Amino acid sequence: MSDRPYNIQRCLLEFLSPPALGKRVAEVHIGLSYTGVVLDSGEMGVAYTFPGEFYRGCKCFTNRKPLSGSDALSVLKLLESEVQLERTVALAAANALTDKRSEEFLTGDFLDYVDLRPSDTVGMVGNFAPMVANIRSRVKELLIFEIEHQSSPEIYPAQSAFSMLPGCDAAIITGTAIINDTLDRLLIHCRNCRETVILGASTPLIPEAFADTPVTLLSGIKVVDNSLVLRAINEGGGLRKFRKGIKKLNLRINTLDT
Repeated sequence: MSDRPYNIQRCLLEFLSPPALGKRVAEVHIGLSYTGVVLDSGEMGVAYTFPGEFYRGCKCFTNRKPLSGSDALSVLKLLESEVQLERTVALAAANALTDKRSEEFLTGDFLDYVDLRPSDTVGMVGNFAPMVANIRSRVKELLIFEIEHQSSPEIYPAQSAFSMLPGCDAAIITGTAIINDTLDRLLIHCRNCRETVILGASTPLIPEAFADTPVTLLSGIKVVDNSLVLRAINEGGGLRKFRKGIKKLNLRINTLDT
């Protein structure tokens, strides 16, 4: 594992640029909870839409042609945009471009594949509420870091992750950290973790982009029913609304220290 700073967005762009050539974006749907991108080849990817993304109102993408019909590479390049909403669309496009046919993918819940131990302190960046009780039952301590931490005294402010993750045995980080441009910094503080998981529908299942990082498991999704997922996105729904239209996929990467 290198001591160099990470640049996951650049790694994603470099790896996905070749498969993006010759492909076009057929549809872009920016919903209240998720954004979806469909390619002209039929593949679809999603990414989380952060609350407050629409502060620019009708001025979003002012200087760009309509996204639908654009070549996929030009949309993918928005991974390095300074505008968070543009990075959201780009990450959804990246997930659409990702080849999810590999036999190495493991289906189902990531907890079936992650090595959590009774003595572990686990840091969770992003409050994956449905999983909290299960994880707490397996480990000594679960520390949750979330932007909206005021909703619970048991949740730490997101910024606390940078100082507390180095003391954790395992880390579970939301894939949305790519969108809000915090993942590179978070991974630097996970170098002592035995397990580091990138989790959620926004997670790009591209091991090459994480090859020289502390990440040991990628846990994302494959869209299997475009119409169901698009309908949920257009109606402001989240993952619970379109879970029947996806398949959970996990990919073990790098080497675990035992």
